[in-house]
Formats: sequence, structure tokens, C-alpha cells
Amino acid sequence: MSIDYYGISDIGPVRQENQDCCNAYKLYDNAYLFIVCDGMGGNNGGKTASVTASKEFSAKIKEGLARFAEGDKIPRKALRSIPRCMADALLKTNSAVFALASENKLLSGMGTTLVAMLAIDDKAFIINVGDSRAYVAEENAILQITKDHSYVQFLVDAGKITPEEARNHPNKNVITRSVGVEPNVAPDIFRMTLNKNQHILLCSDGLSNFVSEEAILRCLCVDTQIESKVRILVEQAKLGGGNDNITALVIEYDK
Repeated sequence: MSIDYYGISDIGPVRQENQDCCNAYKLYDNAYLFIVCDGMGGNNGGKTASVTASKEFSAKIKEGLARFAEGDKIPRKALRSIPRCMADALLKTNSAVFALASENKLLSGMGTTLVAMLAIDDKAFIINVGDSRAYVAEENAILQITKDHSYVQFLVDAGKITPEEARNHPNKNVITRSVGVEPNVAPDIFRMTLNKNQHILLCSDGLSNFVSEEAILRCLCVDTQIESKVRILVEQAKLGGGNDNITALVIEYDK
């Protein structure tokens, strides 16, 4: 199994602190974990929430996978148990962030989005809470895998506004689910098969709000180094009027 990946979390041109967080881990010879979080909360709350969530989620995934490992690999027979493993890890992560916020008044109300991908051989499992996104691009098409947990997405689903109107809606940053704000949270989990023609992007809304899907597609599918793609995406978000932290993590699978 061969996976190439690169990620950047940038403070952006306006904010005084970067409350985004991204990480990548090789857990086994055939298992990789990728995470992007976008924190929210006053003082150090947002940064604390995103960093805590990333660390807790990765630790719980490692614990969960250890039950199935055979030597340096995760066997294919374990794949059916992965969604439950990821959901359990997310719930424990939510409890950890919520507890930390409850114990410290300065962190009260903090929370974070989370989007993560666990790749085992050619299978990928993606989990999300909030409006950080996962995209897959291939040749001339791009698909948003995740669905935002946001007020604007609720309006789109209800038929009250169009997807085009959602892009510039004044409440586009209001999310309806996050990690750590409530005692419990319900994640969404998606499964897909990877191939070497695909490019996966995990990103915070600091990128997706300011770079169109068409521009993301052009950037991901250009024949250049993966690091260059990520840096171009971040710069495009800045040039597009980005007023938020910007995080992009690109993954490319090669059989």
C-alpha cells in the first residue's frame, strides 16, 4: 500500500490565532489516519478544542484498531467493524472535549468540527461532524463526500434557498453539530474504495468558503507534486478573500 499526502494549516491573513488543526498518522503498514479540525471558542478555547479532539480521536482509533491487528497489518475481515470503531472513537473524543470545557470556565462553550479519513488498503472510511469537508476529485469531476452540519445546509435541504444562495448566505458559518459543545453528538460516516486516479481533500471552511469546487478540481488534478497542490489551494483561499484560518490536507493513493 502506498499513500502520498501533505497538509498545511495556515493562520490566514486576518485571524490572530490558528484554531485549525491537521494531522496524519501511519498506524499500520496498510492503515493511515488523516484528521482536520476547526475549533471555535473565545480565548484559547478553539485551539484547545481542535488540538484535543485531534489527539483524542487518533488515540481512540489506535486503541480500537489494536483489537483487530495481525502483526503489522489490519486484516480485511476487520473492515466491517471499522464504522463502529470510528463512531466509538468520536463519541469518546466528544466526551473528552466536553469534560475539559466543563472543568474550565475559560474554555466554556468551546467546540470543534472534525473530518477524518481512515484508509485501510484500498478502502477509506470518512467521518465528520460540523462543516469541515471531504472531497474526492477524479479526472473531470469533483464530489463533496461529506454533508455540512450547518444552518445553511438545513435551509438548502428544506428547499428554502438554493446551493448558489448558500455560498453567500450571512449565516453560512453557523454550524448545527460540533465536537465538545454537547454531551453527545451524532457523526456521519461514509465508505469508499480508493483508486490511483483519485485525489482526496480534507479541509476546513476557511478553504471551502473561498475556493470554488471548480478551482479545487483544477488544482487537485494538475500533474504536479502534492505539496504544490496544497500550497496553491491555501494561496487561492487567501486571494479569494479568505478571512479565516485555512487548512488543506490532500491524500493520493497508489496501488
